[in-house]
Amino acid sequence: MNAALCRAQVRVTHRQMDDRMTLLSKSLSLVLISFVVVASACGETGKDYYAEGVSKINHGDFDGALRDLDKSIELIPNNAGAYFARGMAKKAKGDFEGANSDYTKAIQYKTGYFEAYDSRGVVRAALGDFKGAMSDYDDAIEFNSMNSKAYSNRGAEKFNLGDEDGALADDDKAIQLSPGSFQTYINRAVVENKLGDANGSRLDFSKAIELNASARAMIEAQGYSIAK
Repeated sequence: MNAALCRAQVRVTHRQMDDRMTLLSKSLSLVLISFVVVASACGETGKDYYAEGVSKINHGDFDGALRDLDKSIELIPNNAGAYFARGMAKKAKGDFEGANSDYTKAIQYKTGYFEAYDSRGVVRAALGDFKGAMSDYDDAIEFNSMNSKAYSNRGAEKFNLGDEDGALADDDKAIQLSPGSFQTYINRAVVENKLGDANGSRLDFSKAIELNASARAMIEAQGYSIAK
C-alpha cells in the first residue's frame, strides 16, 4: 500500500470516528474495526519496507536500504529493529553521528537490546567518546554475557586506553566464547606482544592466519612479521 495513501486513510478513519461518536454503539464499533484494518495494513507495509531494507544491507546497497528503512520508520515509528538496521547502513556509509542516533533510538524502544549497545559502542569510539563506548560494551555484556563480540570490542578499547591486562582478559573470554574469530586472535596477539609475551603473540598470529588466510595481510599492515 502506498505510504501517503495509507496515512491519508488513517486520518479519514479518525475523522469518521469523531463524527460518529454520538451514533449507536454498533456503528461506532464498525468505525473502530475499519481503523484497526487500516492500521494493520500500514503496519504490514512498514514491515515490508523493513525486510527490504535489511536485504539491501546484506547486498551492500546502503543507499537503497536507507530509503526503505526511512519509510519503515515513518510507518512504524517505534520499530527498534528498523532503527538498528538504519544505524548499520549509516555506519557503513561513515555517518557515525547518524548511526549513534539510530542505535540510541533502538535502545529506547527495545529494553536489553545488547546488539544495539555493542554497535553504539563502536561508533562512539569512532567519534572519540571512549567513556561512552566502554559503558555501552559493559551494558551489552550485562544484557548478554555470551556476547563474544562485545568482549572483543571492549578488549580492543581497553588496549587503546592503556589497560593491557584488562584487554587480555576480555580477549581470552571472547575467544572462549567464539574460538573461530580470527580478528580476536589478532587483537590478543597485539596485546601479548605489548606485554612481552613473544611466544604467545606468535602463536595467536599463526592461529589467526590458520582461521583466515587474509589475516596475514592485516597483521603485516600493523607492522608485525610472521614467518611463512
